[in-house]
Amino acid sequence: MFNWHDGHNAELYNQFARQHRLYRDTSRQLTNLVRLRDAKHIVDLACGTGITTEEILQHIDRTVHVSAIDSSTAMLSIARQFINDKRVSWIQGDAAEIDRHTGPVDTIICNSAIWQLDIDKTLSAAANILQPGGEIAFNIGKHFLRLPSRESQPQKTTAGLRTLVQSIAMLEHGFTPSTGKVKPQPRLSVNEVIKTLLENGFEPHETHFFTYTMTPDEELAWLKVPIFAQAVLPRMPHKQQLEIMNKAFEHVDKEYQRTSDWMIFIATRL
Repeated sequence: MFNWHDGHNAELYNQFARQHRLYRDTSRQLTNLVRLRDAKHIVDLACGTGITTEEILQHIDRTVHVSAIDSSTAMLSIARQFINDKRVSWIQGDAAEIDRHTGPVDTIICNSAIWQLDIDKTLSAAANILQPGGEIAFNIGKHFLRLPSRESQPQKTTAGLRTLVQSIAMLEHGFTPSTGKVKPQPRLSVNEVIKTLLENGFEPHETHFFTYTMTPDEELAWLKVPIFAQAVLPRMPHKQQLEIMNKAFEHVDKEYQRTSDWMIFIATRL
């Protein structure tokens, strides 16, 4: 099984992140909402291959320092190839132990990752290094956060790419979603996230709701990243996954756009 430490997965993830807009857009939403210009030391937590780091660098002057932290050496290796900036320190480490890797900081940003971490331990460690009045900002997508349903949300009238992928896998390869399925991660509620922030010394002061769209071309590229492919077709060889995805793409409505709801949380260290 692929994971975030796998070099091939890191390469394909970076290829998607740099060719398509999803992670760039989610990064920009976060960097536009926090007070980066007032900060002197910023943490990009779970920085991956550096997409969010690049966005942070657009908002700061040459005196500000960025600690970009990730547990994956494979992801950090790629990030270093694309970003050669003396303002950035690349740190391999566990997010739940960030207080061991850096001194006092003013801002922590975590893009598209906090649900993969031990949230309680990570926020506790973040509180240890954030200056009083410093901000932490992170986002959570609807697959990991129980968001209230919206009456105005359009109903699906055509099958999306993922549905077609699994349908072809079932019809032609005997795949069943329950066979060897990766155990889904429990979804948090908005109130649970806010409660965890409060318990770790933060004052939540802003939440922002965003909807992102993905064309079939973008979704196909996203699904081809091995770690995402195995969430849709678990325990299946990656070559076979790709064959099924390409076949499904031939039949998908190219005008159809998949929507994804996200919530941004911003909190201040008391």
